[in-house]
Amino acid sequence: MANTSGNIDGSPHPPTNGINSKFPSPPKKPSSKRPPGSRSKWSQCSTPEKFCWLAAIPFRTLLCLVNIFCFVFAYFGFMLPVLWARKLWPRFYWGYEGKLYMWLQAFVAYWGYTADYDVYEYGDDIRKYAAKGRVLVIVNHQSSADVNILFTVLQTKGVATRKTIWLMDVMFRWTPFGIIGQMHGDYFIRQGKASREKELINLKKHLRKVFWDRDRRWVILFPEGGFYYKRKEDSQKYGRKHGFPHLEWCTLPRIGAIKAILEEVGPRGDDSDSGVDNGRMRKVRSGIQLLKDAVGEIREKKHIKETRPPITHILDVTIAYPNGHPLSILTLCFGTREQCDIAVHYKMHSVDEVPFNDDIKLRDWLYAQYAKKDKLLANYYQNGEFEQDEPGERIVFSWTRIVGHWAFCSWSQEFLKMPEIPSKTSNHQRIKEMMLHLAPEKAEIPYNLCFGNIEHESFIEGKVQSLAITKVGDLFMTKQMKSASPELEQNNSGMDESIIWRSHIDFPSAWDEFASSFDECFQCLCLLDDETLAVSVASIPVNIYSKQSIKLFNTKTGQLIGKPFSSCGKESGQIFFPRCMRPFNNSQNLLIMDKTGRFLKFDKNGQFIEICAKIDDYIGNGFTLNNGEEEAVIACSGIVLDEKGESICDDWIEAIKLDGSRWTEE
Repeated sequence: MANTSGNIDGSPHPPTNGINSKFPSPPKKPSSKRPPGSRSKWSQCSTPEKFCWLAAIPFRTLLCLVNIFCFVFAYFGFMLPVLWARKLWPRFYWGYEGKLYMWLQAFVAYWGYTADYDVYEYGDDIRKYAAKGRVLVIVNHQSSADVNILFTVLQTKGVATRKTIWLMDVMFRWTPFGIIGQMHGDYFIRQGKASREKELINLKKHLRKVFWDRDRRWVILFPEGGFYYKRKEDSQKYGRKHGFPHLEWCTLPRIGAIKAILEEVGPRGDDSDSGVDNGRMRKVRSGIQLLKDAVGEIREKKHIKETRPPITHILDVTIAYPNGHPLSILTLCFGTREQCDIAVHYKMHSVDEVPFNDDIKLRDWLYAQYAKKDKLLANYYQNGEFEQDEPGERIVFSWTRIVGHWAFCSWSQEFLKMPEIPSKTSNHQRIKEMMLHLAPEKAEIPYNLCFGNIEHESFIEGKVQSLAITKVGDLFMTKQMKSASPELEQNNSGMDESIIWRSHIDFPSAWDEFASSFDECFQCLCLLDDETLAVSVASIPVNIYSKQSIKLFNTKTGQLIGKPFSSCGKESGQIFFPRCMRPFNNSQNLLIMDKTGRFLKFDKNGQFIEICAKIDDYIGNGFTLNNGEEEAVIACSGIVLDEKGESICDDWIEAIKLDGSRWTEE
C-alpha cells in the first residue's frame, strides 16, 4: 500500500476513520489531514520545539544503536565463561542466559517508552499464566514495531519473559536480536510453498529439542505470515473467492505453524507420561538414590523432561495503533510520531477449545477468532476502546531500572575489554619478509588467492565460504551458515541445512544442490581432480567441540568415496577447522591449512603423512602453491608491530617453504 501521507517515519498507513488518543493532542494545523495520534511530531511542534527535536534525534539514534550493539557484545562476553554449565548444570545455564535475554528485550522496549509512546493493556488478566502456564501466543502483525510492543508487555510477565520461543521470519536471523535468539533457542522460519512442509518438520524437531529441555513456557508467533499492509489485498481476495470472513483490519491467518506446535507440544491423547511419573514415585529408593535425585533436580528440572507438561492455553493478542496507523521501528528510535498510545488486548482460550487434529475445523476456529479480532480493531479505531468502558492498564518502567540497565551495559564493556597480543610475526624480520602489504593498497580482507592470468567476471550472491572450480568450469560452493565464529555459535537449533551448491562458471546465477546435511556443516572445498571433491565437515552446532573430518565426494554422482578421515584436534594427523585445502604432488596428496597454522599432508586414502610447515595460529586465511609446490603463498590478517614498534592491524601476503619450516621470532 502506498504511503501518501507524507509522514516522516515512512511507516505503512492504511486509510481509517479518526480516533482520539489518551494524550491531549496539540491543536490541529490546517495543513495536517491526519487525526490526532497519527501525525508526525514535526507537524505539531512549534519552531523552538522543532529545533529541540532535531537536536535530540542524533542523540536518540546513537543511544538506541549503541545500547543494543553494546549489549550484544556484553551478552556474549558474559555467556562465554559459563558455557561449561550448558551440559554440566543446564538449569543454572539457561536461567543465567534467560536473565540476559530478558534484559536485551528491555533495552528495545525502552525505545518507545522514552519517546513518549505508552502501551496500555486490555482484556483478560494473563499474569496468572505467566508463572507456570504453557501458552501459545498468536499476534496480529502490522509493522516492525510489533516486536517492540511485545517486548514491552513481556517485561511485566515474570518468568515467561525469559522462557519464550519466538517464531520469526528468516530475514531477522542476522539482526542483533536474531543472533542472540539463535543461542536462546528461537526458530527462524523460511516462508514459501517450496519449503513449507520441510519447515514444519524442522519446527517440530526444534520444539522436541528445546521446549521441555529448556523449560520454555510461551511460544510466540504471527500467524498472518507477513505485515498487514502487504497481505491485506491478497487476503481479502482469497476470502471472497472461498467464502471466508472479509477482514478489514487484519488478514486471514495461516494454520500450518499453529497445527505443528500443538501437535508436537500440545495436549496428548494418553496419560503415559503421568503414569511414568507415578511409577517413579512408587519406587522404593535408597538414601543414595534420593540424594542423586535431589542433586539432579538442582542441576536440571528432570520432572519437566519426564512429564513433558503440554501447552494448555492459547493467548490471542491484538495490537492496535492510533487510528490504524502503525508505528515502525524507526519511529520508536527517532521519535518521529507525535505522543500517542498503543493498545494491546488479550483473550485467553483453553487449548481444549481448539480442534487442532482436524485441519478444516482448526482453520474455521482460527478464522472465527480473527473475525472477532477484526471487530475489536474496528471498534477501537471507531470509538477509542475495544469494548465499552473497558479500563486499560498502562505499562510503566522506572527510570531507575532504565538507567541501571544502561549502567550495566556500559560497565560490562570496560569489564570485558581484553588486551590484544601481537602475533609472533610482529617483529622487523617478519615485516621485511612480507611480500605485499594489502592494507595500504586499500584491499579488503584477503580470504584466498591463486596464480593465473585468466580473467572471468561473474557474480555470486551471498557470503561464499569456499569455492572450487574444475578445469571444465564446474563450480562447487558452500556458503556461511549462522555464525563465522565457532566459539560463539553454541545454539544452532532450527539452523538451515548445510548445502554444497553446484553450477558452471559461465552461468553462476543458477545453482543446483549437490549435497546437503542437517547434522554436519560443509566448510572448505578442494578438487583433487575433476571427479574427486574433498570437503571438510564439522558437526552441528559448530563450536570448538564439534566433531570434524574430511570427506571425499564423486563430482559426477555426488556419492561419498570411502570413509571420512582425520578428526578434530591439534595433534599430528588431526585437523582444527581447516581454512584452505589444495591438491598436492600432482593431486596424489591433499594439503590442508587449519586454524592452528599447520600445513598437514594426507594421501588420497586419508593417511596422514607429515606436517609440511607451521605459521602462527589464526592468521592464515587461504593459500596457493608456488615454485613447483615447494612453497605456500598465504593471505594473512593479524596484529603486527611496525618499524616504530606500534601495533597495527595488517593484511598481507607471505610465503613459507613446505619443508618443515616454521615462523619464529628473531
